[in-house]
Amino acid sequence: MAKVTPIQTNFTAGEWSPKLDGRVDVTRYKNAAAKIENFIVAPFGGIDRRPGSVWVAPAKFPNKKVRLIPFQFSTVQSYIIEMGDGYMRFYRDNGSITETGVVISGASQADPLNLTVVSHGYSVDDEIIIQDVVGMTQLNNQRFRIKTVVGANNVELKDLDGNDVDSTGFGAYISGGTANKIVEITGLPILESQLFDIQFAQTADILYLVHQDLPTQKIIRMSDTSWSLSEVAFTGGPFQPDNLIESLTMTPSVTTGSGTITASSSFFNADMVDAIIKIGGEVSGIQGYAVIDAFTNDTLVDM
Repeated sequence: MAKVTPIQTNFTAGEWSPKLDGRVDVTRYKNAAAKIENFIVAPFGGIDRRPGSVWVAPAKFPNKKVRLIPFQFSTVQSYIIEMGDGYMRFYRDNGSITETGVVISGASQADPLNLTVVSHGYSVDDEIIIQDVVGMTQLNNQRFRIKTVVGANNVELKDLDGNDVDSTGFGAYISGGTANKIVEITGLPILESQLFDIQFAQTADILYLVHQDLPTQKIIRMSDTSWSLSEVAFTGGPFQPDNLIESLTMTPSVTTGSGTITASSSFFNADMVDAIIKIGGEVSGIQGYAVIDAFTNDTLVDM
């Protein structure tokens, strides 16, 4: 019997599981493939080669893992977030997002290099990109970190590996140049070991980050260069199951504001700090609750 090779006119069914091998009775079988690798299925049925990746920038720590998270508000507001050990950075249009450039007015031929940037506002370990320097062109389009803040107008530089920048062999500084600080959120309570266990969800310009061992975090975008980080303050739960032990009661010392909660028998533990508990029932559709601020003993906590 002659071998018959049917013409496949499109790939709109994409790549199918091996569990569907032989399911010729399924209508879309003839539009599927066993494997589609490094190709993208076009809406009109054909496939295009996957475009290559672009090297944009080094991660903050060369020896630590990072996770890339998409952040897309609209077709014209699309970002990539670099989430690493305790920090976040932001990318758009194939480049790092930076603050407005600060004018450079001097650079020494010294070890370490001393950069004059009037009213820079930098802190140790801030990362900057230098551009458009005349004379000491070895600085142009390079990234450096602040080693030492030498007053309001001068800083000493180190490279991304933490080594002093030795500029004794560079060309002499003549004029010009700008230093652009990388926009970054620090103090993110996420460790390298937790990065890939984070779950996230976005609504408009707010990104929520959730991990079973951490308080829920909220990232808010105000503009390209303005992002904020805060812990989500829950006011209506989530709550543990209701207490069904009638003999166990809890008595708050106040109805609003700060105070204490006293349990009639052993109930509290140190892990309950920051937990939210119901107090009483609903009044006019509003549930009474309290946030545990400090643990004293198994029958007494601050709220």
